[in-house]
Amino acid sequence: MRSVSIYGFGSFFASGVSVPGDVDILIVHERVDPESIDLALRCKARLAASIPAAHLTILSEPEEREMDFIRRSKATFLKQLRADPETS
Repeated sequence: MRSVSIYGFGSFFASGVSVPGDVDILIVHERVDPESIDLALRCKARLAASIPAAHLTILSEPEEREMDFIRRSKATFLKQLRADPETS
């Protein structure tokens, strides 16, 4: 089963502004392979449609580890989404 982890970062999550100018969201997918990338892109499309003010970033787990993005940006874990391979 494939999954992506969703994190929030930036001023909205740091300050808790009730009406954000933008919402920074990080999508972290497991591997650098077509299925994992496809899941991340589908999540990005749904989030973009649901949150018009969203600024969306996608990284694979290896990229995130190399950049240490979550720690450096003080990102907040929001949710893990799983895709059933039978229905994806």
